[in-house]
Amino acid sequence: MTGLLICFLFLFKGIVAYGLWFEEKWAVQAAIVDAVIGIAICFIMMAIIPFTVPSISFTIRLELIPLYFYLVKMQKIKKTWESL
Repeated sequence: MTGLLICFLFLFKGIVAYGLWFEEKWAVQAAIVDAVIGIAICFIMMAIIPFTVPSISFTIRLELIPLYFYLVKMQKIKKTWESL
């Protein structure tokens, strides 16, 4: 199940990258969804999994920093991008 989830996430990120590269109208909205999913998974891996699986210890996920800036940037350019 975990492998399928990871494959789905990579596939979705590839679709988002394709949309951003070729400046599709739906790409920014998909990028925002991608950022929110990434932030949610980081929080789950940081705050829930270490307390439910004893072999995994608590770690601070530094991926949250670029994900936050990615989300903010996509939200800022959303209206401009969709109006083009």
